[in-house]
Amino acid sequence: LQAEQRSAVLRLEHQVVQRTAELVGARDAALQADREKTFFLAKVSHELRTPLHSLLGYLELSRRETSVAGIRQRLGPVEFAGRELARQVDDLLDFARLGREQLVLHPSTTTLYAVARRVIERAQLLADESGNELRLLPNPDLPGWVEVDANRLEQILMVLLSNALRYTRHGTVTLSLTAASPDEDATSTVVVFEVRDTGRGIAADALTTIFRPFERGQSNDGEGLGLGLPIAQQLLRAMGSEMRVTSQPGVGSCFNFGLRLPHGNESNVQETHADHNFTGYRGHTRHVMVLDDNPTNLGFLRELLGDVGFAVSACADVASATALLLPDAKGRSRIGLCIVDQRLGGGKSGWDFIAALRRQSEASGWARVPVLMLSANEPHAPEAFSPDDAPERHLCKPAEPAALLQTVGELLNLNWDDSRARHGVLPKKRGSPSDAHDASSSLQAVLRAAETGDVSALDAWCESHADWLKANPALARAIQALDFAHIAEQARKHIASAEATDEQPAQAGCASSGM
Repeated sequence: LQAEQRSAVLRLEHQVVQRTAELVGARDAALQADREKTFFLAKVSHELRTPLHSLLGYLELSRRETSVAGIRQRLGPVEFAGRELARQVDDLLDFARLGREQLVLHPSTTTLYAVARRVIERAQLLADESGNELRLLPNPDLPGWVEVDANRLEQILMVLLSNALRYTRHGTVTLSLTAASPDEDATSTVVVFEVRDTGRGIAADALTTIFRPFERGQSNDGEGLGLGLPIAQQLLRAMGSEMRVTSQPGVGSCFNFGLRLPHGNESNVQETHADHNFTGYRGHTRHVMVLDDNPTNLGFLRELLGDVGFAVSACADVASATALLLPDAKGRSRIGLCIVDQRLGGGKSGWDFIAALRRQSEASGWARVPVLMLSANEPHAPEAFSPDDAPERHLCKPAEPAALLQTVGELLNLNWDDSRARHGVLPKKRGSPSDAHDASSSLQAVLRAAETGDVSALDAWCESHADWLKANPALARAIQALDFAHIAEQARKHIASAEATDEQPAQAGCASSGM
């Protein structure tokens, strides 16, 4: 009996020791989680305050500035800080979303050159601040039009360029695009994207940790939440690729990845907000209702829409918005479009107004009134909400003003009355060759650039011949796509035309714009 008692006591003591160890482990894990939460919140606070400090500072300087030129000069850093703040928030949301949801890609038809030029332009201010030279080296053999989620590709490239520029001082950062190999039936091409810098490099032991969340190549140095590379890696895996990195401390780093991209068709290209200046629209005045409980957002939307000719009704709550759902003299809805914020105060939401709008439309026999919903994240309708009543379009905040106006135009089938620049090809400066001899000489420069793959020379030529390119869209499209063979073909045709006539090349170009 004593032996059994001793055995029972030993078992009990073992259980107590085991349970105590489990409790200690749980306590330590809770303390570690609390420390990590504190570290995370402190880091997020610091990283969000940094661009916010610059933004508010430059706004104060703008208030003190008396000249229009001085104010405009201050707006560049304000925009950069605002976009940096938005990027930090997007990183946090993406990191949270990618951990619990499957990423959905949205491929569209675009050119890789257009994607590369956009990220280079966005990164240029950071390059100027760090004293770096920023280079773009596209390969002449790149496919013209491809199918890719351009927004996500730009996000990945911006992560790599931003990191390279932050960890390089008075050096060189290069983005290169190379066509590796087309498939056998020539319907897709593997394109290798590479960002190379001459910065401080990354230690060998850090190469295994930089893709972990909240890690950086230099843990106590530099800026950022340490989420860019992990998010970029997850995005690439969703695209069927993987990020690779090589680095040598004191020499520099090289990040690259390859994507197999299906070839696209130019006829599938959707018009983007870069195609418009949005100074007004043709036809009668359209009535837009805006529902948002934030006075600043409401004022911004009212001014943005009013400046291009819309009649705007601004409402801060569902009740006042619903009261405006009245018919016009012909019994139709007075409102042509509703822009609705998803989250509203007073226990109501944008979904409540949409439900009221659909009921009123059905009762009054109105044609369906389109709804554009704005929200800080993906919209989530209440369970009882009918999918048939869902808003026609959705934009995440902060929405680009041009993107918002483009969406409004699409929902109302508007024709924008402004000067247009097809796919961002046409540059800022204006000018054209003055006579046939000048046209021939000028186009010889285009021909040489096409034959040698000199993108910088093409850019320089475009900057001084914007008006001429407007009258010659075939050459403009070829330059946009970096289709060097087609550029050379178009240049030779225009050279022959210019040499055969004394007319201005702009006139000749109008006659041959269908080439």
